[in-house]
Amino acid sequence: MLGLDLDEENDEAELQKIASNPKKKASRDESDETAIFMTLILQHLNAVNLRGTYAVLRQELAERGVLFEPDLTDAYEATRRESRLLTVLRNAVRRSDRLWTLSTGGRFESQRVVAERLEELLVSMGLLNQDLEEEEDVNIWLEPDQGTLVLDTTVTISAGEQPPIRAASLNKLIEKLTDERGVDLSFIPTFLLTYRSFTTPDKLLEKLKERFDVPMAIAAHRGMDEETFRAQVTRPVQLRVISFIKKWIEDYSYDVDDRLAFEIKEFLKSAAKTSSALQRLCAGVIQNLEKRRQRAMTGSTGLPPPAKVPRNIFAPNLSLYQIDPEEVARQLTLITWEVFSAILPSELLNQSWNKPTLRHRAPNVLKMVASFNHLSQSVATLIVTPKRVKLRAKALDWWIKVADHCRQLNNFHSMTSTVAGINSGPCFRLRHTKHEASKGTLEMLEGCSSILDTDGSWAGYRKRLALATPPLIPHLGIHLTDLVFIEEGNKDVDGGLINFAKRRLLHQTISQIQQFQQTSYSLQPVHQIQELLLKIRPEDSRALMKLSLEREPREAVRASIA
Repeated sequence: MLGLDLDEENDEAELQKIASNPKKKASRDESDETAIFMTLILQHLNAVNLRGTYAVLRQELAERGVLFEPDLTDAYEATRRESRLLTVLRNAVRRSDRLWTLSTGGRFESQRVVAERLEELLVSMGLLNQDLEEEEDVNIWLEPDQGTLVLDTTVTISAGEQPPIRAASLNKLIEKLTDERGVDLSFIPTFLLTYRSFTTPDKLLEKLKERFDVPMAIAAHRGMDEETFRAQVTRPVQLRVISFIKKWIEDYSYDVDDRLAFEIKEFLKSAAKTSSALQRLCAGVIQNLEKRRQRAMTGSTGLPPPAKVPRNIFAPNLSLYQIDPEEVARQLTLITWEVFSAILPSELLNQSWNKPTLRHRAPNVLKMVASFNHLSQSVATLIVTPKRVKLRAKALDWWIKVADHCRQLNNFHSMTSTVAGINSGPCFRLRHTKHEASKGTLEMLEGCSSILDTDGSWAGYRKRLALATPPLIPHLGIHLTDLVFIEEGNKDVDGGLINFAKRRLLHQTISQIQQFQQTSYSLQPVHQIQELLLKIRPEDSRALMKLSLEREPREAVRASIA
């Protein structure tokens, strides 16, 4: 079976994996390599509608005994109408250019940054192994109970309840998901949200298949006759395996790429033959799998408020300060929401955004961080730049109003970023500018800043968050700090077993972020305003501080500056 991935970024990784393991199955290297490239060529011919050439080449290959997966190109054709060969070649050229730039030192980048980016690129290309360490694989039905499951006896539970799992092997976690005696409904969401921190979607499917294939030999070991065993163990386990896959596809379809979807579909077709009850259930799961729907999102009720745009909205020389601060806050909210709502739970695991070799797993988290930094630096730049004190004071007033409107919109991310820019060193030191600013807007700034008080681990912010009604965009930095605290304060492995108590803590934080993603904003986008915001080119911190000192030198009196 060829391991060729339908996902664009994995095609090259698979080829590189085969090329970088020459000692594995040396006698089959040549035929495997031929099979891969012939499959790519055949799929290319299909995609560009050269069916005649495709049929002739396929027949000739078969006659010559070249081994390749005959159904693979047909499976690709059903899901993709593009040439995989051209995709592989395009990506190879693009990445080789980038690889050359980084390996030769990059441009105007520090050695540390170059090293981190090179490592990140090598991981994304499959040239640097960053896979999760796997435990020794034992069939799920053969693994002993002793030493593979530890319950958390420190947790208070009701009478008749079993303590939650503190640590377990992967096999025992899968057993818990599909227990014939009943399923813990709180366990499944925690597992689904965090499983990618300790295993992969492929491994999960492999273990679910093992669990579905219930060995009849276990009946005697449990003291049951075959019919009783089928009724009390086999059928309930198989039903729960398919039910779990249904939940997996419904809630985390983005975890399943085209290749894995094909494997799940084939498994479900086989499982459907087991019983009429499973046949109906499998048919529904296959239908959901083919739809591959995106995460459900509830829109805000009611029509969006009318946009507050100036009459010269289409003018080429439109300035931000000609726009109502409330409308700017709305457009900032829409820009930020687009990125925030796209963050996947897997991006928040293993501190992916913090590690060079894992950053490719957290693209939207990194976009949120970049947008925060861009806005805060832009605010500082636009406040410091005007030469006259009165103009700087007006800019300060204007941005404070933007921050306050973001607060009213529950856009705590942009509010915090704006306040961070206002309170940055180059702005904070402009005492004459602050003296000229409106007393009312300065009080607004105090109100926004009070929400961000760090006392009690941001107790004020967390209370505000708990009372707020969605839609809402949290200050992501605080939640990332929570995740770092959990990751660094708890081991991934506890006594050689997966530390599931840690995953429950991660679930509590990440599920709250998921909850905020469910309700979108009902606001009218204004392209011209968004473009103005995104095209700001802020000064770096050093240049900005230099400019700030020019605008208001240290110890300068008001009369000596413009």
